[in-house]
Amino acid sequence: DDETCPVCYEYIVDGMVPACGHHFCRGCMVGWLDGTLSGTCPMCRQHVVAGGGMRRSTKQVAPAAAPPPPRIIAAKLGALRDVVARGNKTIVFVAFAETMGTIRDMLDGSIRCYEITGSMSHAQRRASVTGFRDCPTPAVFLMTPRTGATGLNLQCASTVVIFEPALNPEVEKQ
Repeated sequence: DDETCPVCYEYIVDGMVPACGHHFCRGCMVGWLDGTLSGTCPMCRQHVVAGGGMRRSTKQVAPAAAPPPPRIIAAKLGALRDVVARGNKTIVFVAFAETMGTIRDMLDGSIRCYEITGSMSHAQRRASVTGFRDCPTPAVFLMTPRTGATGLNLQCASTVVIFEPALNPEVEKQ
């Protein structure tokens, strides 16, 4: 998808384009180049010159929508609290990263909370999935539809909550 960074699977933020023409978030590209000795594009492995060999991306497509007003979030948090109180393992999809922090604060450490974000390494993601799978109920797993849509198989969860609608309705249908 042209709107997402192939490194973090999130909307492109402060995009950069190396000479090969692939689009990435600036943070992802810098992190990739710092973490590899090869200095290559994450997609095609063509040599990338840090700094001078890149241009700004015209695909600045981070969603412009704002998170819902606080009264709507408060009502949804109350409903989520009720679902979690039943003792279920629950997967919660959110559209905005800020909402993950709000939900974590609402759980107040009383219920285990795991998450997947676009900035996590594969090892960190694996650790979150394993922790959620192996922990006693109840537990909550927070993620965005984009970061949780790739190769994730969580059959141990009994409830899925779409806390905020995805910006792309087709993602929700999956």
